[in-house]
Amino acid sequence: MTTDTDQLGTVQCILHATDHDVAEFLGFFDQDTVFQMGNSGPVVGRDAITQWVGGYLASVTGTTHEVLKIWESDGAFAVRIDVTYRMHGGQSVTLPAMVEIRLREGVVTHYLIFIDPSPVEEASR
Repeated sequence: MTTDTDQLGTVQCILHATDHDVAEFLGFFDQDTVFQMGNSGPVVGRDAITQWVGGYLASVTGTTHEVLKIWESDGAFAVRIDVTYRMHGGQSVTLPAMVEIRLREGVVTHYLIFIDPSPVEEASR
């Protein structure tokens, strides 16, 4: 049986992997995981998510996620973060975001990012 403490540890590992090891980050997803960022439509399944994330990350040289607060309720985690995107031209863009993470037995079922990514899109042009 998974405890809330175990799940919080998994969430912290997921968040760490977002900046340090994209393959490890994607390893938390399976064929049923739902991923959505901003106003983009939902993407379902590890393969489709891998393709989407790869395309998005091609527009930046790296990211840093500063976790400001994590809330948990009924197995769902809300994470308030500041995300810094390092752009190919050398500048950085920092944006506030909220991420909803739902887990089932250590696997992400939902990874929903509430952010306005338009400043990153504008900076990458």
